[in-house]
Parts: sequence; C-alpha cells; structure tokens
Amino acid sequence: MTKTVLWSSSQGDIPADLAFKNNFAAGAAPTANDDANDGYTPGSVWVFGGVVYTCTNATAGAAVWGAGGAFTAQGAPVAKTTSSTLTAANLLAGMITVAQGAGANSNQALPTGTAMQSALPAGFGVGSAFDFSIVNTGGASETATLTVGTNFTIVGGAVVQPGASATFRVRKTADNTFVAYRIAG
Repeated sequence: MTKTVLWSSSQGDIPADLAFKNNFAAGAAPTANDDANDGYTPGSVWVFGGVVYTCTNATAGAAVWGAGGAFTAQGAPVAKTTSSTLTAANLLAGMITVAQGAGANSNQALPTGTAMQSALPAGFGVGSAFDFSIVNTGGASETATLTVGTNFTIVGGAVVQPGASATFRVRKTADNTFVAYRIAG
C-alpha cells in the first residue's frame, strides 16, 4: 500500500493507505510474478475474463491474487431438460435450471477435473474457488441429482428437491482435481 494523506473540508487531513496500480483491461489472469516489482500492492485490482482479482500479497515473485468480487455478471441460466454431463462452461455460467419432465428424476454429472481445469484462467490455483447454483424447476416428483465426474467429487447433499435450489462451491484441490461443496439450499 502507498501511504498518503487525503484532505476533507469537514475532517481535515485523513491518513489513508491506497493501492494506486490496477489493471482493468488485462489480457490474462495475474500470476505470482505480477508483484511489487511491477508497482502492484495489496488492494490492487486486476480484471480479466469477467473475473475480478484482488492482490492480497505483492511479495516479489510470490504475489497472491484472489478471485472474486462483490458483483458478478449473470447471463441466462443453462437449462437442462434431460440427464446429462455438465460442461465446465455450464458450471462457469453460474446457474443451471433443471426440469426433467414426465415425473422423471434427473442426474447431472460433473465434468472431469481435466475439462474443468482447461476452462479456467491460468491464475486459478489450488485453493481458488467459484460458486454455481442448481435450480430445480421440475414437477413435484422430479429430483435433480448432481453426480461425480473423474477427479471431481461432491461433499454434502447432491440431491436438489423439486421447487428448490442448491448452491455449490467448487474448490481446486490439486492439478485437474476439484471438489464441489454444497454450501446452501
């Protein structure tokens, strides 16, 4: 952080810690080498591919950038009307509606860990996470069940009841390996 003094007509001098260098038009996700040597400080912001990264440690050669932000764009939900294997793009869309129809239950398989890794930005390291939700809009007897994929496991309830929703947090645990934790619903 850069220490500076701001001035307010009602408060006078106000000491402040400010991050001055940001990258709002990045061509790639930040890496450990986008650091203090480049002028970044904790609190610096980097935007790439619709993801907002915030620098939490700017140590030269070991910078840490966390993905997230208070707001996110939400496109139209992905609609599933049959049992299927979800793609990484489906999960990254953030919201999936399921309506199997004819009173049948639905199984929605997670993608493979390798497919998920391929769809994520290069800076999405071990410990990084994102959320997605399943909204079951099916009839009274149509459950939607999330099932595992190769190197992609589930912790918590995988069944979403009719008329309900569930939010899952996907966490990278190793190269090409992910866990989907049910965190709500």
